[in-house]
Amino acid sequence: MARKVSEALLSFPLRGINITSPQDEQPEGTCVNCQNVRIFDALEGRARGGIRPGLVKYNSSLISGANRIQVIEYATTVANTGPPTSGVGQRTIYSGAVANGVITRFDTGSTVANATASGSRSLSATAPVIFGAELYGSVYYTDGISYKIWVAANNTATDWTPTAGSLPGTDGTRVARLIVMWGARLVLSGLPSDPHNWFMTRIASPLDFDYSPLRQSEDQASAGDVGVLGKMGDVITCLIPYNDDILLFGCDHSIYALSGNPQAGARYDLVSDTIGMPFGAPWCMDSFGTIYFFSSKGQVCKMDGPGSPPVSISNDSIAPDLDAINLNTNLIRMAWDEQQQGVYLFVTPYTAGASTHWFYDVRTQGWFRDVFANTSHNPMTVRVFDADDPADRVILIGSEDGYVRNISTTVSTDDGGAISSFAILGPIANEWRPFIVSEVQGFLDPDSSAMLFEVGVGDTPELALENFAGTFTGDGTLAAGRGITHNPRQRAIWAYIKVGQTSSSTPWAFEKIRVRSVMIESSKGRKHSET
Repeated sequence: MARKVSEALLSFPLRGINITSPQDEQPEGTCVNCQNVRIFDALEGRARGGIRPGLVKYNSSLISGANRIQVIEYATTVANTGPPTSGVGQRTIYSGAVANGVITRFDTGSTVANATASGSRSLSATAPVIFGAELYGSVYYTDGISYKIWVAANNTATDWTPTAGSLPGTDGTRVARLIVMWGARLVLSGLPSDPHNWFMTRIASPLDFDYSPLRQSEDQASAGDVGVLGKMGDVITCLIPYNDDILLFGCDHSIYALSGNPQAGARYDLVSDTIGMPFGAPWCMDSFGTIYFFSSKGQVCKMDGPGSPPVSISNDSIAPDLDAINLNTNLIRMAWDEQQQGVYLFVTPYTAGASTHWFYDVRTQGWFRDVFANTSHNPMTVRVFDADDPADRVILIGSEDGYVRNISTTVSTDDGGAISSFAILGPIANEWRPFIVSEVQGFLDPDSSAMLFEVGVGDTPELALENFAGTFTGDGTLAAGRGITHNPRQRAIWAYIKVGQTSSSTPWAFEKIRVRSVMIESSKGRKHSET
């Protein structure tokens, strides 16, 4: 009697990782684990995927030595030279980064120049993060200790001295730690001695902090303790300028939306009284106005608009991993990637060390785990660079080692370091009946480099996955084309297939893997003769 042959087609996991469902009930289109992989196309449930985009140095020179990049900002100036149609002298974008407290202007290639700063140092050398906001060609910085202004065009840095009123933090020891530009105002918050308060400059006058001028006006400076709206009832941890009319306050346990001019009929609206945000800038916004943020409860949420309630997009897939993130020891940064149509979630320890990052593909609602080739590449700050040339619109990463890097779809290494990438596909099972994994066949992209495959088997899903706990050496190699490359001949009740590469710097991609298995016949009921 011929033995029963079964065939399983394992597609690239376009819906990413799912670790919330039982391993023997893996949702369709997901995988139990993957690392450093991306979808290349997703059409009608069909996907091709492989190794993620790599990292390249945006600038070949260090920013103020081998020190952590504390913040990246850019400023825009408009020149009066050249006719409007010539494209000459219409807009200049200056990029600036801070490392070791020194403000540095940089361009692509190797050009860097330290700003001429007042005093021996521009900003704090030890502050783990610094925040800045651009208005009228200048960037206004705060490091929690002092305020500085960087004038991008002439690359100079000076103290931030108000022309009217006084800057928040009059005790002289700690200043506001958060700053954004909103409606032609600078907005500050995060003052340790007054954490429920916010402060706004006069419209179009970033040096005017006079909250009580002799002649009142709608454009005057405003603050939570003197304005009509008053202080927030919760500790302010994050500021999100949605548009010129709406400013979101992310608080420790809540979210509020400020609508309108605080000096002329503005109002607070409660967005959520159960979900808040951790300190800093744990958010991003896509090109459609959807806000994504990491909540203080350890989940990624989205808001379809400034007044819509936040909805978790991570609880059904990767909740256990995100719940384990310690917000006291890790810095959260997020960025929208227009080219890949997804959201980056970067998790970087304040103390240097290994870390796991995430990418969310909005087309498939899939989560993909990322690990950089070198821990020194971990982002301390992230900035989407809005260049005039589409080819230069990149996500800039200020790394731990003092370099500015960007994500590039044209490379398959992290600054020359090999990317270890894989996906674990399955499980393969047949009603808890034993079988032999007999053949493995790969359907790779025609331009793909070879990729390793490895079979993990066991009597339970957990035991099958334990086979992948060690070094990924591979049972064989799958090459482009459809030839059957190996006959593993491994007995199993449950089986998984791991595919990927550990050291190759060339890209790999596949659509599906075909696995054939042969059922093991039961000996029950067989007749045996005795002699």
